[in-house]
Amino acid sequence: MSSRERTICFVAVAGSATFTQGLIADEIRRRFPETRIVVFDTEHFNTRTRSPVVWPTTGEIVKLSYKDAGLVNFTEGTRLPVKLNFAANGGGFALKRMISRFRKIVRDTRPDVVVTCNDTFFVQLAVLRAAQLEGVPTALVQEGPFCIVQKEAGTHDRTLSQTVDRMARKLGLTPQHCAYGAGGHSLVLAASEDYARRFAEIGIPETTIKVAGVPRFDAIEAIKRPPPAEPRLLYVFQPFVGQHKVSGEIFFPLLKEMAAGLNALHKRMPFEFVLRAHHRADPVTFDFFAGLLDFPAREDTSLPLPEALANCTASIGHYSTGLIESVLVDRPVLCVPVPTEAFTDIAEGEKQDWFTKVGFLCATTARDIELGLEAVLTGNCRHEPDISTEAYPTDGKAVARAADAIIELLSPFSST
Repeated sequence: MSSRERTICFVAVAGSATFTQGLIADEIRRRFPETRIVVFDTEHFNTRTRSPVVWPTTGEIVKLSYKDAGLVNFTEGTRLPVKLNFAANGGGFALKRMISRFRKIVRDTRPDVVVTCNDTFFVQLAVLRAAQLEGVPTALVQEGPFCIVQKEAGTHDRTLSQTVDRMARKLGLTPQHCAYGAGGHSLVLAASEDYARRFAEIGIPETTIKVAGVPRFDAIEAIKRPPPAEPRLLYVFQPFVGQHKVSGEIFFPLLKEMAAGLNALHKRMPFEFVLRAHHRADPVTFDFFAGLLDFPAREDTSLPLPEALANCTASIGHYSTGLIESVLVDRPVLCVPVPTEAFTDIAEGEKQDWFTKVGFLCATTARDIELGLEAVLTGNCRHEPDISTEAYPTDGKAVARAADAIIELLSPFSST
């Protein structure tokens, strides 16, 4: 290390992003053991899911609250969009007040760099702006595939809260949309060359963009193993209707087709079926699908998703990152695409469309789903998807590349 201890702050939210940040923190500390790690936990501001931040390694945890931000939480205990707090707290003045309050926290923490995997949520944006105003460089690490990198996402208002949110932005009562990666960072680490191009297209200086790959995919090579002796299928289930991701009128009939295909195949070729719900999955939609099955299924979230996939013969899903992870552990995939027009957010629909274009075996009718499942469960699927636009390189060195790039921001940062 150089003349003094270095402090690296991570802006954390619940989910795989925190796991990614923990990997990078451990790699930097492996090289420089005296590095101080501070975690700004922002999940208190996420009133919709209430998922806790689980920091996977050691570090000082600073839980940021509405009081810290100079705000009152008027939506506490409700499912109303958290951005409505801005209108109640003074509109555009609320963000300025947050930044001012967070600047003091940044000064007290004295970070040398602030690292995030997300910069579109208003709380993260306020922390990052505060750091930048204090002269602290910020870095964004793209933690996985399927990030929406464009200046403005097209949205269909399907709920009253979405309509209110859009109108509030237009009136300046809540923060304007910030494109992913466009938070004024000194460093943006992309998951692939294709994402690096997308970041550049929305105006991010190319000199700040580097390609790292997906850090959490580094460990996948080590868990590869032969498939189980008996056929086992894993369904990577995502949040959909309950979180207004897609229209139930379109998605529920597709689930019925999917269940019919599963039931038909199971009658003539029994297999074990594992249901793997996303931690933010919609329980109503999940229960609706489970109720359509004519045979027992096992719910299991006990293992990390890559390991669960490695323990199965094949996987089925829609547009989950888990389907990419399935490819990485050499397990065939059947994709059941949700029609693009069903998605509330047009860019979310474009993610789904990607699966139909890069070589995944896809099916949407009960008969095609039945035949597709038979192919993936019997080793007769010949489809070899090209996932390189979403994650590449996948050589096990993404964490090291990310650590290298972040260390370069800390000049001088050496072993002296």
